[in-house]
Amino acid sequence: MRWWMWGFLGCAGPGADTDLSETADSADSAPDSGASPGESGIEDTADTDTGGLDSDVVDSDVESTAAMAFFYQNVGFGLNDVRWGTWSEEVVDSSGFTAMSFDTMGEDIDPLGDPLFSRWADGRWSMAAASGMDHPSGIGQLLLHLGECPVVDDNDALHLLTRSDAEGCAGPGWVLIGKGSQVFSHQGSDWLFMNTGPDVMLVRAGDGTQDLLDHDSLCYLTEAPDSLDDIAVGEGAPILHAPDTDLLLSDVAIARRLDGTWTLFIKGIPQDSGCMPLSKCELCSRGIYRSTSTDLLHWTQPELVASEASVPDAANGVNGEVWLFWQDFSEACDAGTDQEFHMLAARAPLTGAFEGEGGVFSAPMTLTFPEEAFENDPQLHYPTNPNPILLPDAAALSDLESCFL
Repeated sequence: MRWWMWGFLGCAGPGADTDLSETADSADSAPDSGASPGESGIEDTADTDTGGLDSDVVDSDVESTAAMAFFYQNVGFGLNDVRWGTWSEEVVDSSGFTAMSFDTMGEDIDPLGDPLFSRWADGRWSMAAASGMDHPSGIGQLLLHLGECPVVDDNDALHLLTRSDAEGCAGPGWVLIGKGSQVFSHQGSDWLFMNTGPDVMLVRAGDGTQDLLDHDSLCYLTEAPDSLDDIAVGEGAPILHAPDTDLLLSDVAIARRLDGTWTLFIKGIPQDSGCMPLSKCELCSRGIYRSTSTDLLHWTQPELVASEASVPDAANGVNGEVWLFWQDFSEACDAGTDQEFHMLAARAPLTGAFEGEGGVFSAPMTLTFPEEAFENDPQLHYPTNPNPILLPDAAALSDLESCFL
């Protein structure tokens, strides 16, 4: 959706030595920004499973047929739609197909925001979105599609999950603010992260015998357990508490490094920023922060990696390297007038970078969509919400294409 249409969306705090604006000019630590998903040069140093995908997707026998699907949100005049294509180097080749559409203005507004698609380890596809203010169940509840294809034909038929008030659960409230993470696979179960405002929650979404479609509510635990085994399907555990980070937190994204380290990207704004919501100050204070973990339960203090940035998502490339994508508002934030600011904000590009040795990012790479009208028409809004998904082989890409034929 348009950046000004949805509540809080994170921002950048004090500088850190991992800020992409600082790593981009380092020839020794920043690989070529034009590298494709398979050109990172990162060696496979772990034989553990990679988040969200079967463990063999980074094997050398698979790399030659793997592909990157790339979903993105086209912003129209009162009607947004999620489209998809395939991504290689700086280019996203549009498929010409739409995965879902939703009204953002008028009497028939669809009360949802920030839809995100995921491919589960069993080959199914899900779409998760937060309910909007006009939804009968209120704002911030989870709207879910789960099926064989990433196609949402009826927004009114989405499965609704609210917060459980059962004994042992934290009680009613927001299921998520903004955008959750993609679903990922670990230890035979499917997981995702969602942010409630005060807490980032780790949710078990399925275990092979049941999934979130079997539940009408989520039980958010008040404390993180000692083991992942203690989180049942339909439960979520707090793994980051915003007040402990000195940040207000929003969108989240997840990927896993080849050494087994989990990498969580979070949109944040310093709690003491003093910015009014949806102001230029607030937009230009947004940033992407990174936290890491070896067990999904204990996480490092978030560090800033991208300033003047919003709506992060992440994926593993075909060699297993971690890619981060975001919307880059830096040019808009340098605007001299309010009119210029609003024009440039509507045209803010989608940007990507990958982690190299030691977690140092490559030079940021601006994506282009040569087959889309918005690419060359400055009167059209540029797309938002990058949503990259690694497809393990040519058969997975063929199955995706067949969903739209």
